[in-house]
Amino acid sequence: ILKVFFPDGVICIITFLVTLYTAPHLDKGIILGVLLSIAVFFYHKMRPSLAELSLAPDGVFRDARKNGLALCNYLAVIRINGPLFFANLSYIENETLKILRQFPRLRVIIFECGGLNYLDASGVKTLELLVERLVAGGFVVAFSSFNEKILDVLERDPRFKLDPQRIYPSLKDAVDDLWKLAHENWDRRLEPRCPLKEVVPLKNRKR
Repeated sequence: ILKVFFPDGVICIITFLVTLYTAPHLDKGIILGVLLSIAVFFYHKMRPSLAELSLAPDGVFRDARKNGLALCNYLAVIRINGPLFFANLSYIENETLKILRQFPRLRVIIFECGGLNYLDASGVKTLELLVERLVAGGFVVAFSSFNEKILDVLERDPRFKLDPQRIYPSLKDAVDDLWKLAHENWDRRLEPRCPLKEVVPLKNRKR
């Protein structure tokens, strides 16, 4: 279990030890295990994972860090995996800012939302606030790959303010449309090849 999902393994060990310690009151160990599981569940709900994407050898945009791929200096593609609601706005914003600080030449940000599995009214507002803050910082912000369920939530919200021209059906559509804008001041000495158009292993990348 520890190899599959470390927190679950730790919870099992703690539950087992507490159950032995509190015997014959086995219910105390079980209750503790349930409470710890609930706490871990909500912790992950509050912290959706964000991944920076680049073009992989199979022609699919994949997690650059996990696949040893370079990242584009001018256009960031960030995948959101997990739910989105008002309570995790600050976490998403902070993680996004960490990415932006690494690449001062960034101009365009695309959020790939194929892994966005839950969005409520507060989540719509979260998206709008995130876009407002990034646009105020001089970035062009776009979204791609919303599933039908998420699109339905967006369309039904009367307060929805995201620019429909910046919402793309696929990540490829978004990259193709915004790539030229992002690379208007392309310095080929810094980035001879774009990791969103070609497969660029990290070891061959000029930083």
